[in-house]
Amino acid sequence: MDEMILLHRIEATFMMQGYYPYVEGLVWPINVPGVTARSSPTQNTLLNLVGLATFTKANVDKGIAQVLARYRQEGRFFCWLVGPTSQPSNLGERLTAAGLNYQGSIKGLVLRNIDQAIKSNQEVSVKEVPFVAWNAHLSMIAEAFGLDRDAMSIINRCYEVIEQPVAFYLAYVPDQEEPVATAVSVFDDHGIVVLLGAATLEAYRGRGIYTTMVAKRLEDARARGATTAIVQSDPETSAPILHTLGFEQVCSLDKYVPGDRS
Repeated sequence: MDEMILLHRIEATFMMQGYYPYVEGLVWPINVPGVTARSSPTQNTLLNLVGLATFTKANVDKGIAQVLARYRQEGRFFCWLVGPTSQPSNLGERLTAAGLNYQGSIKGLVLRNIDQAIKSNQEVSVKEVPFVAWNAHLSMIAEAFGLDRDAMSIINRCYEVIEQPVAFYLAYVPDQEEPVATAVSVFDDHGIVVLLGAATLEAYRGRGIYTTMVAKRLEDARARGATTAIVQSDPETSAPILHTLGFEQVCSLDKYVPGDRS
């Protein structure tokens, strides 16, 4: 697979950004030439997000100013994601010069051969379910991610409207009737499966549930013809687990936010 295609998909699929998941009254586009940006009435940087910049060195400062003005006009705090295909190459420096602050990075990981077996916890049951059945557990999903219910509800609606095929998963442990973890797969172009939206309730972490959800999603992805898996991963939580499963880091996704919370 062409490496630039892979890098672009890792960047574009962060929080469904390249899928343009707009929901009337809940998530709408910020129309500034040279970026993909969206806004929401909820003050959450997963929903108020900018990225996929295609500026040039000649127009980058003007473009940044336009983005800042639009979010300031809407009264939204937002995150600007700078990935491996964002342009120009010094975009992070230009954002810092414009008053945005670097807030850490997310790892872009890839598993180039999803045929390998992954050992999982046989006591954990991971089930693919329809969106309605998955969304019925909104409170659990929100708690697992540490998000408020309103923000999680909008994020879930975004999953519902994207045009790519999506698979929704719930994980169960013995002696618990209700699910304790969640995960999502998106089946992208070029034989890529994007592993998104995985989280476990705090009381059930450390039991191999995350690994078992990865194994189940890869098994299902193979059955659907996928050959490569990508994921955007937190360096402190999921990334160390994924490294042990054979995923390799190919890029970083850097986060910037306005210093004045404008």
